[in-house]
Amino acid sequence: MIKNTTKFPAPRSPRLQPPIAPTDVAVAKKIDDAIENYMPIINRAAYATTGPLVREVVRTVAPTTYANTRRLLSMVAGLVSWRWMHTGCELTPERVFRDSTISLYVNTVLKGHSAVYRFDTTRHLGAVTNRLTGERTSRLTPPAAMRLAPYTSAEMAQLHSWQIALSTAQARRNGATLLALGAGAGLTPAEIIAVRASDIVVDGDRRWVTVRGASERSVPVSAKWIRTLDQALTTDEEFLFHGYEFEEYAPRPIQSFISAHPGPVRLTPTRLRFGWIVGLLNANVPLDVIAEVAGFTSLTSIADYYAHASSTNIDDYLDAITGISGASR
Repeated sequence: MIKNTTKFPAPRSPRLQPPIAPTDVAVAKKIDDAIENYMPIINRAAYATTGPLVREVVRTVAPTTYANTRRLLSMVAGLVSWRWMHTGCELTPERVFRDSTISLYVNTVLKGHSAVYRFDTTRHLGAVTNRLTGERTSRLTPPAAMRLAPYTSAEMAQLHSWQIALSTAQARRNGATLLALGAGAGLTPAEIIAVRASDIVVDGDRRWVTVRGASERSVPVSAKWIRTLDQALTTDEEFLFHGYEFEEYAPRPIQSFISAHPGPVRLTPTRLRFGWIVGLLNANVPLDVIAEVAGFTSLTSIADYYAHASSTNIDDYLDAITGISGASR
């Protein structure tokens, strides 16, 4: 059983933060239709009873995109149906949306799912609970980050195929943003989420990314990812990556997106960055240049990446070492 370890404080006033209404009438209509016509894949018979509460909860939370609405409907419907079928409790937010209920649901019904999925579900349902009742909720410990080797060429091809096959234009732009800025410019997840369309500078056939924040810098984008970046730029929104709208989710919109759009290879922005840095090492880019474009403050930060860089032979550098042309041993 996964143990709930971290307590988050209750919001000052969960009812003093009105939801942000969609500004586009067509989007609002699509969202309302999704809520009204939603039918879960499992426990359909129970939904005749649990559906009214599910619809009330989702409308109260007021997601502002169709994709987020569908995701929220699935999560809320799963919890509400399970709670009612196992306890027959009164279907009110106060009886269903409780810290203990969410914990039990995740640790039993979702025990066969990945740690990342359970983490996201607990976090999302906790945000809903805070919005509805103001109750303190627990969170699972975030899945431990693992230092993985760079993606292989075959895996990168799979990621590219996953991106172009995503079901909506917005999802494809999000996928393109992750690949272009992660694999093509080595940005960290926090840097990717903060990139605005205006931060991309077109210089002939080149593209530069202006990275803001603590490691402010300009990074040239790898030529093979420029076409993907241009696809990400086909948006009228301020930020390239369209994140989840709940205030609670702001730190992890990329993880939420990846969990909602699984592929044959799980996309990890940190792993994309790892491969980008290793690629620079293999191209013999000077270490101080790598440190500058990667946003490192010290050359020692590059040491971890050498284990995956191509090995070199001293014979290839004898001329430079000895100063004698054609030196050999």
